[in-house]
Amino acid sequence: MPEKSHQPFILVPEAALLAKLPEHQRTRFEKALSIMHKDIASVISWEQVAKQSAISPFHFHRQFTHVFHETPGRYLGRIRLQYAVSMLFEYLSDNVTDIALQCGYSSSQALAKALKRDLNMTAKAIRHLGNTGTPEDINALFEKLAHRDGSETPLENQLAEAMPCELKLLPDRALKRQLLPDLHFDDLCEKLGEKMLDITFITQVPELEKSWNEDQHTAGTWVSPQPDVNCEDDAIIRINAGHFLCCDVCLMSDIGYIAAIDGLFYHAEKLGYEIDQDGYCIEQITQLDMQPTGGLVLSLQIAVKVNTPN
Repeated sequence: MPEKSHQPFILVPEAALLAKLPEHQRTRFEKALSIMHKDIASVISWEQVAKQSAISPFHFHRQFTHVFHETPGRYLGRIRLQYAVSMLFEYLSDNVTDIALQCGYSSSQALAKALKRDLNMTAKAIRHLGNTGTPEDINALFEKLAHRDGSETPLENQLAEAMPCELKLLPDRALKRQLLPDLHFDDLCEKLGEKMLDITFITQVPELEKSWNEDQHTAGTWVSPQPDVNCEDDAIIRINAGHFLCCDVCLMSDIGYIAAIDGLFYHAEKLGYEIDQDGYCIEQITQLDMQPTGGLVLSLQIAVKVNTPN
């Protein structure tokens, strides 16, 4: 079972940028961000956000742009599009109009215009990409919606390159498969609540190369790996003892999640470890906040091969 982490690494661009501010300024911007994310389905303007945050529109626009490297209008439009793209990938049974309205667009035509302007894609093309695209294709799309600070590399990826990863030698483990409701991840978290903390998701390393909507993960709960567990039981997956590169990260978006997984590969290569293609990538939520501006803390592990001296 994953060890309890000390403090998780915050892979959230807004948090990283706000950390540099005096407390009184940080509090104001935290309130503004909370309003933006909480009211994502409403057609709220950045001027209304400024008013609700008790800041004049002039000062709010100037200060927000200075802190976040983009205007409040651009930020609001970008996060709306993030939500919309994620929903187009994952809510396959929802029509585009419903998704548009849930993400703060006045109509499907308004969403189509935003997709064309910022991504040069249609909703249909994005859904097709979710079914057939490689991880590189998906990463390239989400990078267009990532947070920029003036450099070529998205801020999420910059943060992932600073993740404090730790090499651990972990013992034999066993996971008992668990059938979960066929729901989108956010809906699953809302339905199961704290019970999500008991569930671990494992993915064989080669499966990470498959498209977004292919069934890559196996869900389950940890059980004793002792011999009294029936090794012929198809419901039991044994995870052999070995080295794992580990990190606990706090996330708030699909972009952050993708950056964190890529970050593990980046650090493995940087540290000279070979990814074990016969091993697993293991994910377990250790903290969950279902508030509109909440996120989750994810314990990540990936199997690696470590050359040891003879």
